[in-house]
Amino acid sequence: MLVPSTAARPPIAAKKTRRGHGRPTLHDVAELAGVTQITVSRFLRSPELLAPETAERVRQAVESVGYVPNLQAGQLASGRSRIVATLIPNAGHSVFAETVQGLAEGLRDSGYEMLLTSTGYQPQREERQLRAVLGWSPAAIVVTGLHRTAAAQQLLLDARAAGTPVVEIWDHPTRKTQHRELVQVGFDHRAAGQMM
Repeated sequence: MLVPSTAARPPIAAKKTRRGHGRPTLHDVAELAGVTQITVSRFLRSPELLAPETAERVRQAVESVGYVPNLQAGQLASGRSRIVATLIPNAGHSVFAETVQGLAEGLRDSGYEMLLTSTGYQPQREERQLRAVLGWSPAAIVVTGLHRTAAAQQLLLDARAAGTPVVEIWDHPTRKTQHRELVQVGFDHRAAGQMM
């Protein structure tokens, strides 16, 4: 009868292994850690599901070979992205800094990353950027402001209809043309000014 060893395994020796001439692969990590590729994949998605010793061996192997997961391949396999596209008018303006920082931290804490674009207050540019980020199949889209082209607004509505959450932040529309299909978080500048 075999009894698993309870002795601590020594740290994995640092070495670079690569199949061919490309980047380190999942296979390289699995081989070095002495586990299956499925175990490495599980570690990358949900390390808490592995035994602590196994997770540590895989972590060491990942660091040792310099493995970086191919997120596009993972997205193709799962059909899901961990990217939230965020379009703001001016990335250099301090008025947006806290919003961007808070959003980035909240997304990161939830396992997402932000793809940030700056529209320069140009509706045509926003439309082009929106088309580009939709090509990445983002998990969600965050847009700022109310002034966009009809085509950009339709892209947002189509994305929402296809199941992609869309959030409009900062400005809250009071016009009758607002789109209730989109989540809106913000304030009414006109009403705020009247309160002053």
